[in-house]
Amino acid sequence: MRKTLPRNNILIGDDKAQLRFFQQYTGLEVETCEKVTDDLLLGKEDLLLRVFASHRIDISPDVKAKTGIWSADPIQKGSSGANAIVRYAASILGIAKIAREDVDRVSAQITKDGIDDIRGAVWHAVWLLSGDNAAPAKWSDPWKDPINWVDTTDITHRLHSLYRSLVGWAFLKTEDLRGVRQFGISPSQQQFLKQQNLDHRRVAESIRVLSTWKTRHTDPFVCALRISSIWS
Repeated sequence: MRKTLPRNNILIGDDKAQLRFFQQYTGLEVETCEKVTDDLLLGKEDLLLRVFASHRIDISPDVKAKTGIWSADPIQKGSSGANAIVRYAASILGIAKIAREDVDRVSAQITKDGIDDIRGAVWHAVWLLSGDNAAPAKWSDPWKDPINWVDTTDITHRLHSLYRSLVGWAFLKTEDLRGVRQFGISPSQQQFLKQQNLDHRRVAESIRVLSTWKTRHTDPFVCALRISSIWS
């Protein structure tokens, strides 16, 4: 991935999602600068610099031609950044040419509540493009269908429900009836969970990922993607 970017890159703006994405993409830490000049860049490699406005970049044309300069403003509905996310999601699904109305529709949906994590926005777009997004009559489970278990119409509710089921399963396996009662697992749900022959390690890892999502309020689509990966 790093080979697709120039040796040095400059971000303009302060959107946290954009800054975090560039750090993840490059493996570098963002360094904030008051001003970027030729002296700061010449003879250097693997710099990821951030300024708050374009006029704080004062470099010669030759140096500029070898330096990546990127916007780090918030990604909004209809912006080039939002559209790029949708088109990349389409490429993941093998869609060679996506209709403009689909780009506009999905762009509006992924930016409706703001974008906190770009990778999460990509997978949100993938799910929105992958077919009918109506809530299923009955949810599947990731150990049965690692791809289609997610209800994208109410993903937060789905993740909370999955967390409750997995913790309930763990309580039942350890015969912790007090924990079962505290979690409010109904008799019918207990019967269902007892019939599930699950991998203990995958259950533990899923509970850890879901707990992190609940306590740190991370992106729900990134969380769902990790759950899918665990059970794939």
